[in-house]
Amino acid sequence: MTQTTPTTTHPNGAHAPAVEPVVIHEGDTVSGAEILLECLRREGVDTIFGYPGGANLWIYRHLPKFTDLHHVLARHEQGATH
Repeated sequence: MTQTTPTTTHPNGAHAPAVEPVVIHEGDTVSGAEILLECLRREGVDTIFGYPGGANLWIYRHLPKFTDLHHVLARHEQGATH
């Protein structure tokens, strides 16, 4: 018998492994960036736009763990607002 890994489908048709929500237990050490990304996931956000910089580098450090969030890199911070 073969075992398959559950997958989810992004709006663009790409398949990604299903990701279980991060469960935070009392006493766990969790960064603010992880909390933000988990909150976005729980609210149903699937695409985020960003421009890496000093203030948000921790978000980018933890983003690879949240494979169901698609990131669109902006080329310039003023262009990202449009």
